Amino acid sequence: MAVLIFLSIVLTTINFTGRDFDETASPQRTTTNPQTNLMRSNVKFLTPSQILLHSDTSIDMINTQSVFDLNTPDLLAAENLSQLQIEATGISPQQVYNSFQSEPTIVYTFDYPIPFFFYSEIFEDLDEDLRGESFDFMVFSLDQMDRVRFYNSENQTLYTSESTGEFLEQALDQLDLDDVETREVSAYFVGGSLIYLPVDEVKLTNRSYYMERIPNSIFIETLFDETSQVNPRHDNNTLTFTDFYSQLKINETTNLLTYEKQNEGGRSPSLTQTLTQSLNVLNNYENWTLGLHYNDSVLDEGEISFRRYVGGYPTFADHGEDLVRIRLNDNEMTYLQLNTNVAQAPIISHDQDDTITLMNGSELMEKINSSNLNQENIDSIRIGLKWNYSDDSKRVAGFHPTWFIRYEDVWYGLNELLEA
Repeated sequence: MAVLIFLSIVLTTINFTGRDFDETASPQRTTTNPQTNLMRSNVKFLTPSQILLHSDTSIDMINTQSVFDLNTPDLLAAENLSQLQIEATGISPQQVYNSFQSEPTIVYTFDYPIPFFFYSEIFEDLDEDLRGESFDFMVFSLDQMDRVRFYNSENQTLYTSESTGEFLEQALDQLDLDDVETREVSAYFVGGSLIYLPVDEVKLTNRSYYMERIPNSIFIETLFDETSQVNPRHDNNTLTFTDFYSQLKINETTNLLTYEKQNEGGRSPSLTQTLTQSLNVLNNYENWTLGLHYNDSVLDEGEISFRRYVGGYPTFADHGEDLVRIRLNDNEMTYLQLNTNVAQAPIISHDQDDTITLMNGSELMEKINSSNLNQENIDSIRIGLKWNYSDDSKRVAGFHPTWFIRYEDVWYGLNELLEA
């Protein structure tokens, strides 16, 4: 029964970090109650890379597809956590992991640290000094349901906040295990990181989509105030559009769009402005509907990026198809980079060769241990999708499962990194 309760909590709390992006073709713009809208907007993007169930006998990971497919009422939005406090510093990932093993625990992991400000609305009071600090683990203990912990593995700081436990109590009333899939994983300590890898091989399917390029005219009309003042130029497969203050470049080979606007003497926006304005930019210019999630940020410089997802997995591409990059200055966008190609319809295949078998965690670590890689430079390891175009048509894109390693803060395919 304890296991059922454990799973039920995870099932019903997944909703506050994930969303089924196939439900709507494009984000909805709203103007009412900006604080509420801010929280709802965050929910779309702050999805964990893994949700783990720690018990005294095993560690199980919620299947990635299940995390993104589940769409239940948002319970965390109604939660009120007490003031966030630093519980301890100098806590190693090994020590944190040991605490997971000592009691039934739900663990959320994130590929990149999440600033506390992004979750500020769930706290009764978030000190200004802590708003810009971040976490990459969120921890819920079933033995102490009145407390939520956060951990930053980079600076080895553990944070804590008291919880009403309200959303966990509601979760128990929504017990439904029919669609939850789990995979047993083991914990590995690689460099300074705690990484979870599967015990067994993982079988996934190649995916293909018909692609559509968003017309250049749409970006020209929305990025320039006076289109009559825009000067076009064509040179070496690159279209360039300029006015007195800004420049738009579109590479006709890769469909990569880069927009820059002068803003001399401007100031970096506040944390509030960075988040709200970047979400406005996404609503106005990004047309990817299969999943889009927070990737990374340099908040004191007004920079933030989001990664495109397919089927709950992150995509990785060679020509910028996978990321949306935004820079803000003085409360306005001064830089935007995205790919104008977006997925329109899946291509259904019944070819058995489309099934890919990925090695388990033990085999993966053997490869890494026998390589010349400096493991201190490994930040993360996860399954992702390599984005490639068909040799016959740029209108068809394939997404191929493989292992990816974030090495010196750059994502590489496993073979690409080992053969470098």
